[in-house]
Amino acid sequence: MGYNTKIARIGIIGSNSGNGHPISFSAMFNGYDPKYLNKFCKFDLIKDYLPKQHRNLKKNIFRDAKVTCIWTQSKKTSYEISKMVRINHICKTLNEMSSVVDGVILARDDIENHLKIAKIFLKKNIPIFIDKLIVPDVKSLKRFKKISKKKIYMSASSARYTRIIKKYKNLKAEVINKTILISGYSRSNWIRYSYHLLEGIFQIYGNKISKVRCLDTKYNKKETYQLIYENGTNIYLHFSNNLHLPIHFNCYGEKMKPVHIPYNDYFYSIKYMMSEFKKMIKMKKYVIPINEMISLTRTVIAGNLSRKNKFQFFSPKTLKIIK
Repeated sequence: MGYNTKIARIGIIGSNSGNGHPISFSAMFNGYDPKYLNKFCKFDLIKDYLPKQHRNLKKNIFRDAKVTCIWTQSKKTSYEISKMVRINHICKTLNEMSSVVDGVILARDDIENHLKIAKIFLKKNIPIFIDKLIVPDVKSLKRFKKISKKKIYMSASSARYTRIIKKYKNLKAEVINKTILISGYSRSNWIRYSYHLLEGIFQIYGNKISKVRCLDTKYNKKETYQLIYENGTNIYLHFSNNLHLPIHFNCYGEKMKPVHIPYNDYFYSIKYMMSEFKKMIKMKKYVIPINEMISLTRTVIAGNLSRKNKFQFFSPKTLKIIK
């Protein structure tokens, strides 16, 4: 199937607390309005990198796809985002949006709401981008897999597309064989931000995780999780509201210098990710293998189950307690 040259109409769905993705994602398609960005944007990171790196240059705005409409729970929020990133139409309902788009971006990371929103568009065969984790639990994952069968979707974190991840993905053989420990650090908590860390780690080391457990948690304040690869390599991921960006992880091994991998390539990685989503709409083909998206989701669910079940190990493959 060839590339569709028609301008793709994209809907953006947002937002939730602490998440500026509706702004940064839409800017790749529409550019941004400096006056309204300064007036309404609450995210210093976005207010910094858009003027410095995006700059409304023609080369930084996609020509063959536009964000044409927005829906959020709040008229005020929808209005403010629409002004910041030049969106012409505010939808009153998600059903209205589903009748006027060729694809949709679910730019919310309140994961518990993903399924009920995504199914509206999947049932109508509208390609959808889901911000990071698909769903938060086993029951929802089973329902999602049933609804999404023979449909096209993309679940991803911009971490997947950072230049440093690409660099080490190409060098992975010499890194993997020596690595015995990976230690990652992120703001927020496991259910919301582990996808960021794991997507980058999995790009380099693969997704063959044998077991996952929560080691320590004061939910929304401090959490630590352990993951063990089938080859014995250990991962320890730490989350806290007191940790600051950039998200990062370090790799340690015998006879190798520690490798530091920060996710600070914001503009490049988001633009690349949105370009891949646009390609998915145009080609009507997956741009990330289904097994990778489902495997990552299962890994996060396994950690969440451990937190709720006395910190026991869970297997991502079976989502059952193991020793």
